[in-house]
Amino acid sequence: MNPNLEYNRALVDRIELLERHLGRLGAILPGIKNENPSTRAMLREEFDRICTVLIANSTQTREFLIFANERKYTLPHIVCKFGEDQYLMWSTVVDAPITYMVNEETARDQFGSERVERANSRNGVSHLDYESLDELIAGNRAGNDETPLTKEQIIEKYTC
Repeated sequence: MNPNLEYNRALVDRIELLERHLGRLGAILPGIKNENPSTRAMLREEFDRICTVLIANSTQTREFLIFANERKYTLPHIVCKFGEDQYLMWSTVVDAPITYMVNEETARDQFGSERVERANSRNGVSHLDYESLDELIAGNRAGNDETPLTKEQIIEKYTC
């Protein structure tokens, strides 16, 4: 399995867990001001338990991000070169472009010169896990209702 996909799934799972716990905290905080001492004590205990979980998860998430960075895992955004002076940013999460076509100068400014150089020298893709642009866009969901588009259709649809 692609390590970037594993990394992204794990990160999304952690973020969703943190969001759930934060939502529960938001729900009980007003109740802590309740006049009933037993209710207040119960909510305070739940509040402390959730905070402990949040702190543990945020530490684990931070450690996970450090681990991922050390392993050179990257976010799933890839600079693609579709033709002479035709660049865009591709997301492997949505399997489609996330920008419109830009020229090389703009691509260097917005996406980074190093990534544009890799796209230029690696058959149109900046990411090392893909051998070519054709491999990356195979099975894409760039069309209406997530239908796949050909390379030519992507160029037409994403050129301003």
